[in-house]
Amino acid sequence: MQKINKIIASKLAAALSSMTLFWILTLLIWATILFQRPEGAQGWILFLVSVFFQGVSLPVLAFVSNEQGDRTEAILNETHDTVMSELAELRRMHEEQKAEIAELKTIHRELEAKLGRRAHDC
Repeated sequence: MQKINKIIASKLAAALSSMTLFWILTLLIWATILFQRPEGAQGWILFLVSVFFQGVSLPVLAFVSNEQGDRTEAILNETHDTVMSELAELRRMHEEQKAEIAELKTIHRELEAKLGRRAHDC
């Protein structure tokens, strides 16, 4: 049941956040003028504010929100890629340093063997 709810919610969210719905609602709302015209300035103001703006605000706000979400996701992906690249570089540098330390330890042991005592006890 949750899977079906999620599918329906996703489809509804996509439909309600489309500019297609914005234009359909705009046409339907303005078509109501053919049947009942607002009376006077107050009637037109009420029509514009309570009917038109409220009617078309949902798809516009959802569309803008989706656009912003896409931009945020792109920034997060870019940041992730940069961090992963830096991490790979740090790992490579760590491996190089490990090899250098192993080489230094080998040289240190060879010196100790040649000198017959600890090289750092001079």
